[in-house]
Amino acid sequence: MRRDAQTYVLFQEYSLSEALYDSPFYWMCGDAAYLSTAMLHRGQFSEEFSRERLELVFGKNNVHANVDIYESKGKRLGEIDVLVLFGNRAIVLQAKSKRLTLGARKGNDNQLKDDFKKSVQESYDQARECAELLSNPKLKFVKNARNQGSKEVQEHLHLLRCL
Repeated sequence: MRRDAQTYVLFQEYSLSEALYDSPFYWMCGDAAYLSTAMLHRGQFSEEFSRERLELVFGKNNVHANVDIYESKGKRLGEIDVLVLFGNRAIVLQAKSKRLTLGARKGNDNQLKDDFKKSVQESYDQARECAELLSNPKLKFVKNARNQGSKEVQEHLHLLRCL
């Protein structure tokens, strides 16, 4: 509410904070030339931030980023954004940077269900499928998706299966 020419009265601070937080996202999405770059950086940030946090807890040697799962040369079965191998446990993280659409935030139930499916459910399904593949000793796990076979990941997985 405007109090005078230079002053406003704000009754709900959250609305202002939310607008300041959300606006840059919509500005970037509104720039067609930058949209694909913005979404790529957003996804990379989600993965890198998650990996860095997990490394602080489990140690760098136990955290592996971008692990591709191959049945044979050229036949990729899955991809794990961040894999933690610690003791006899594995944590599979699929980082998604999908956010609620405006329709869902306004209360559109169908849009909310669709947003949930695209972010949470698809991520969970992908993580579950990859986690099930971890126990298959015939598969090859390639770290960092740069055609660099990671002996370290293979050795950790072998130990994990034995425990």
